[in-house]
Amino acid sequence: MCRFVGPGVRQLPETSSQDAVIRSSFLPRLRLQDVLDSVVCAPATGPGPRPSAQSSSVKETSPAPLLENNDLWWSNKQKRFKGTWDDRLDGLFSAEVDYAGKSILDVGCNMGVVAYEISKLGPTSIHGIDILKPHIETARMIFLGCPVQSRFDCLDLGSRKLQNVLQPQYDIVMLLAVYHHMQWSLGADKARSVLSDIAGRAQTIVARVPPGKDKEMIAVLSDVGFSIKSNHTSPLGSHLMVLAKH
Repeated sequence: MCRFVGPGVRQLPETSSQDAVIRSSFLPRLRLQDVLDSVVCAPATGPGPRPSAQSSSVKETSPAPLLENNDLWWSNKQKRFKGTWDDRLDGLFSAEVDYAGKSILDVGCNMGVVAYEISKLGPTSIHGIDILKPHIETARMIFLGCPVQSRFDCLDLGSRKLQNVLQPQYDIVMLLAVYHHMQWSLGADKARSVLSDIAGRAQTIVARVPPGKDKEMIAVLSDVGFSIKSNHTSPLGSHLMVLAKH
């Protein structure tokens, strides 16, 4: 039996090596596209008036024509992120980062697929944070079949709760295409403050930034003692940077 040690936290009991081998043979082998295809963005459930069919500027599209025209379905802008899972994984495992035996914080973890791929390399723990509840729920479900200790929290990075949710230290912090969203939602000053706080808890940072958006992030991380160890440019043009504390 798994032992639950907090909301979204699951810790496995001690097992023999034989038990671990037996258990690992039953772990689900997820295909990234299967995970992506199975998740549908839920409608908004927050407070406030619902727009009527007459007043809404967003028109509902019948699923029938979408199914009849596969190209139309895939081109319909229903995704809440750009690129594919392969785009998100590009460079992560060729950047000379040793994830084995490390504690990981994944900021803006989305549905946990990147974290799941990292879990195969043997980290001691993975902690994911994302603002969208459906994404966090999906990440928790994915990790039900994973032996790595994990926790996933639905949280706005601007929340006062952040200090109580984060651990004092992590070996590696993942900041994959998230800082420009922080700047947009929190404002430049608050985003710098939050980034500095998170970086202060890390020894290594793995960051992905859109083209032309890396200078501000590098400046903030340099101020808290980080320097670039390696740099990779993805086919879509984003930069994957590995930064280590001096």
